Amino acid sequence: MSDPRSIKRGTVSQFPSPAQDYQQTQIDLNKILIKDRANTFVLRVYGDSMEGAGIYDQDEIIVERTIKPRTGKVVDVSLDREFTIKRLGVDREGKGWLLRVF
Repeated sequence: MSDPRSIKRGTVSQFPSPAQDYQQTQIDLNKILIKDRANTFVLRVYGDSMEGAGIYDQDEIIVERTIKPRTGKVVDVSLDREFTIKRLGVDREGKGWLLRVF
């Protein structure tokens, strides 16, 4: 009679992972998120003024500079040689304003 505490050496047979049925090739986020590589860059956000838009301190955002800014959209602009991220507003006279999001 064999000792139940003894371990037999040999190969261990395991069942295949259910995730194997859903394996895909690698996901390339550049292909998904970036449409124009030559005009796209990443900025790190500092500050909390855009938390209302879901952009938080230390977030990294993808910026494509060829997209035309539209009223109500989040834009990045250069003010005094620094980038700032705000929502674009336009008044009745067509003047643009940068709006802080609360």
